[in-house]
Amino acid sequence: MKVTTLVAGGALVAVAAAGGWLVSRTTMDGGMGANEGSVAVPRATVPIVRETLRSIEELDATLGYDGDGILTGWLDGTVTALPEAGDILEQGDLVIEVDGNRRTILLHGERPAWRTMTEGIEGSDVRQLEEALVALGFLAADPAPDRLYDARTAEAVRSWQKETGSGQDGIVELGEVAFTDGPVRIAALAVRLGEVTRGGGDPIATTTSARRVVTLPLEADRQDIVAEGDAVGIELPDGTLTDGTVEEVGRVARTTERGETVVDLTIALDDPGATGSLDGAPVTVRITRETREEVLAVPVDALLALAEGGYAVEIAEADGTTRLVGVETGLFADGRVEVTGEIGEGMEVVVPR
Repeated sequence: MKVTTLVAGGALVAVAAAGGWLVSRTTMDGGMGANEGSVAVPRATVPIVRETLRSIEELDATLGYDGDGILTGWLDGTVTALPEAGDILEQGDLVIEVDGNRRTILLHGERPAWRTMTEGIEGSDVRQLEEALVALGFLAADPAPDRLYDARTAEAVRSWQKETGSGQDGIVELGEVAFTDGPVRIAALAVRLGEVTRGGGDPIATTTSARRVVTLPLEADRQDIVAEGDAVGIELPDGTLTDGTVEEVGRVARTTERGETVVDLTIALDDPGATGSLDGAPVTVRITRETREEVLAVPVDALLALAEGGYAVEIAEADGTTRLVGVETGLFADGRVEVTGEIGEGMEVVVPR
């Protein structure tokens, strides 16, 4: 007869086996023939269930806004109006006002303003000015915007200037508009109310995009745990959960203050509105490393470690007796473990109470 030694509840237990696992006539209240004076471990039973297990790794990340940029100013004078840090500027919004009557207005365009625009000039800056005027309703869309600043363009500019409170001369002076490729969020202001600016392209504010994202610094040698397009879970600072999608895995490594080499993952939020307006807030990203669908699973503490290696579970019978069954373990996840062997769904296994 072969004797298998089992570690269970801190005590060594001998289980007789001949050619397989035998029924061990134990009871649910005292273990296997415990000596007088030994302490019984309170136990209960739970069913073996069929479920999907997911191995999830949790990593520290930061909730904020995507991108970075600078708004520069070309107007000189005393600053009389500004947005506030955290404001999101849309097309047509004020960037800065000086001397109470000269203003820089945000318009959409991929190229920065670099010159005064007046009747007779041509260029891509004229086209994006006209596209902005169409979007704001000051210029008809037909004929389509083109590269020529003509009388039609000048008339639309005068209408727009009247709306903004600027001088209605039909000329867009350098500094009267600031082009960005979309809405921007003011991250920090570089000037203050009452301050005298010199113009000349000095910074007014640093910006981000208006798009909420999560940034995850991932150790460069662990890029294989996630890929672009993967779905992830995100735990917000208040403990609520939301979903995201890995949008980009950085291709340029950087060194952190701790000396770690990392690449930055950008995670798009499935529901940006669920994240509030916090910037630089710590969050936890949950990455699913492995999934096992429709497997038999038990609590990890149902496993009994065999001294010579391997595991068993203790099956509780209807008559109050129990028997030990050897099992192979698979995926461990969230306090549960996949098991296979001579077991079935609905069987009751013994666990510590």
